[in-house]
Amino acid sequence: MTIRNPNVLIKRGNLRAHVCDLPRTSGSNLPKLPPNARFYSRWKRNLQKLVLVSIRHPLTSSVFRSQTAVAFEKKRHSKSSHRWMIHPFSMLRFYWDTIMTIIFLYIFVTVPHIMCFYRIGKSSSPERWNIVYPTYAICIIDIFLNFITGFISPDGHEIFLDTTLIARRYVKGYFFVDLISSVPYTWFYPTLILPPGPDSNSALLILEFLPILKLIRMPTVRRNIQQINASCGIPQAQHITIWLVILTLLIFHWSSCVSYIFPYIVMHIQGKTMKVRVSNLIGSNFVEFDSFGNLDTILRCILLLLGKGYIIYLIVTIFQLLESSAKPKLKYQRIMHEVKEYIHQNKLPLYLQDKLIFYYKYRYQDNFFKENIISDTLSDHLNQETLFHSNQRLLDIMILHNLPRNVLGDLTTLQKM
Repeated sequence: MTIRNPNVLIKRGNLRAHVCDLPRTSGSNLPKLPPNARFYSRWKRNLQKLVLVSIRHPLTSSVFRSQTAVAFEKKRHSKSSHRWMIHPFSMLRFYWDTIMTIIFLYIFVTVPHIMCFYRIGKSSSPERWNIVYPTYAICIIDIFLNFITGFISPDGHEIFLDTTLIARRYVKGYFFVDLISSVPYTWFYPTLILPPGPDSNSALLILEFLPILKLIRMPTVRRNIQQINASCGIPQAQHITIWLVILTLLIFHWSSCVSYIFPYIVMHIQGKTMKVRVSNLIGSNFVEFDSFGNLDTILRCILLLLGKGYIIYLIVTIFQLLESSAKPKLKYQRIMHEVKEYIHQNKLPLYLQDKLIFYYKYRYQDNFFKENIISDTLSDHLNQETLFHSNQRLLDIMILHNLPRNVLGDLTTLQKM
């Protein structure tokens, strides 16, 4: 058992410590309140903290690469005329995006289900929509918050908090989709949908289909899920798996709704009864059906093509995940193959062959990586910490105990070279 010198352990701890030049404050860059401040003043300050950029937001580190940049952005935001605008990387926005992710997924499931299986399939009353009305209210609040939330430039180098620019961008984007898909249209005609025939009022269903336009927000849902996974520390491969599971379940649900509703739509259009059949999403033939109309055939073909296309998408995505995880090992095997070819061409002796192969195994540990590119990307402080960790025995030498950090860093760098 090796007994470590306490001075050596203290020296190592000092070498690993990072001395931050930023002043120790609350981190909000807001003026301090007096101890006897009123409740309203404290509530106002806490609310303003929520709208400022936060280092806890999953995407903050991708735009602001240091604590200094985050502190500067907080100072710029808090002292500007738009200090009450919501920063896109604030915790308030992150919490709200999480809520909206749940709301969107809830709408993606309930709205097609109610429309297909109740309003059209069973001509049920509008009371079925009561479970969706609260989500419409939340969507209206989301529209308001989108008008007061900043956005990042396409190149990712600037945050815009100007109200005019935000409104212009939102109106050109998702505003009208969010608006027309967040209105409870059945409030204006609380009537039953009559069966197919001359007195049918099925044209009213057109307005009830408008909330399905929320599906256009699918990229927003994926981005929000990615943020949630990043905040939970979930790796990229597992994030893609979670997203594929969610997307697959939604597609199965939507395809069942379309398969069920299609004959009823034909009934309303043609005004006559029609045998209801079940179409397959991923079936490869239709031998089990005796006869079917042209419209039914077209629907089956569309669902078949979409299902096959989605299966191809799943297979390609899974292969990409497997390839990315095995990429370092494949590169290492390629390098080892080149080393063995080099040994064979130069006819090296057996002892030298073993030394070369052992060196490459020790050097890369069965995974190839470009150390120079990695070290060039790291900061000087991180490079020094890495070198100190790789040369821990260097600190055990008594003559080096009192050397400053920069001298030890130069020694380890020269030793590596």
